[in-house]
Formats: sequence, C-alpha cells, structure tokens
Amino acid sequence: IDSPSFLYIATHNALKGKVMQAMVLRPAVSVYPKYGVGFVAFIRVSPREKTANADLSSFAHWPSFWLVLFLKRSDARHYICVALDVLPGGLRSLSDGTLVLLSNCDSLRKATISIFLVVDGAIRLPPIQVNPVAPQPYLDGSGISTGNFPKGGKSRGKGTQSMPDLYRVRACAARFPSVRTVHPEGRAPASVWFAKRDGQLILLIHAVDGRVALGQLQGPGGSIPARWPHSLGGKGKTARWDVWCRHE
Repeated sequence: IDSPSFLYIATHNALKGKVMQAMVLRPAVSVYPKYGVGFVAFIRVSPREKTANADLSSFAHWPSFWLVLFLKRSDARHYICVALDVLPGGLRSLSDGTLVLLSNCDSLRKATISIFLVVDGAIRLPPIQVNPVAPQPYLDGSGISTGNFPKGGKSRGKGTQSMPDLYRVRACAARFPSVRTVHPEGRAPASVWFAKRDGQLILLIHAVDGRVALGQLQGPGGSIPARWPHSLGGKGKTARWDVWCRHE
C-alpha cells in the first residue's frame, strides 16, 4: 500500500485522540461492487492515556479496540474506506492466513465471531459472521432442560409463531440433551476452537452449560451447516453462518 493511502488510514476520524499500537494489512477481493479489490486493515487502537502501561496482546479490552477498515481501490494509487467496524476483542491468525476476530465477548447480545476467510492469498469479502452464543434452553414441567422452547408468544393473525424455529418444536427435544444450567450466562461460549488440515476448516464452540456446536467451514461437502445468503439485498454486506442451527 502506498504512502498516501497509509496517511489516509492514520488520519481517520476514528483514530482521533487514539494511538495505533499494531496493524495487520491483508489484500482482499469480492464479487460485490461495494468491496471490489483492495485491502482490509486491522488496527489495534488505545486511548493516549492508556498507552503508558499498554498490553500489546492480540486481545484488546475496551476502551482499546480493533478498528477494521475495508479499503477499496479507487484508482491505480489510491484507496477509499467503504466500511469500518470498531470491535473490542481478540484477533487470531490461522495457518493459511485466515483471520478470526472474536468481538464483544462480554455481551451475550453482541458477541460475534468474524471470520475473514483467505482463498488464494486474499481475503474473500464479506466476512463470515457467527453468533457464538447458544440458544436459550427451556425447562419443561419435570424440571429437566430439553434444550428447546415450547410454542409461545402471540403474533398477528392465526397461530402462535411468527417463523419456524427448530428450538421451538417439542418433538425435537430428544435431539438436544439436557444442559448443566439454565442461567443466562450458561449460554456463553466457554471456549472457541478452529482446526485447519488439508483444506478442511472446522469450528467448535463449547458453551458454559455443556452444549457443543461443531461446523465445517471448508472441506468435503462444503459448508456444514450451509451458510446464509450474503445479504438479503444481495449487496454483499455480510454472510452469516448459523452453527447452532437455530433456523434449520
């Protein structure tokens, strides 16, 4: 990347009053015009007053964060920022260059795993987003968790459900074993593992309550479970991967 483009990054509004402590820069391509051809910059940022005893690990706790800039080539020498994310969390690199960013892990509502998959030396955009939080388990009348919801809630018109959800069907109770606790924090991920071998990429999420989600991102048979479309409008904003099979 040339000097003018690096100067553009260094003077970005999100960096005012902040200090750049580290940066990872990777080439990126996309079939969607929004991203085109360019780079993705991962910048570890901290407030100036926090840099005296700065922890330079790959995990950035708020008020430190990872600033993710999506840079698109506008001409032969310059790039423009087409999207950005401010994400407190941890960044890891796999053996093939794929980057994994676990963000907002202190919040069950906002926790996200963003996977920047590398193919032929370049990140394929948009990133793949995974919700690492397990679905809410349900205690039936016997006090045993069945791992699914009963039918409930009212919606407009007839019926009691606005959309089908595997975890709302009692007939599937045997498919989901009992959990250790129904406390909300039990849904949180206790550990997240990625395994890469011979072109196969596996994700395993172990929840605090004992449940495990296992999915294949790359390998024989493609993505298992299948990933959602890139976006509802087809503009390539994001790609979601429902490893907990909430809607399958």
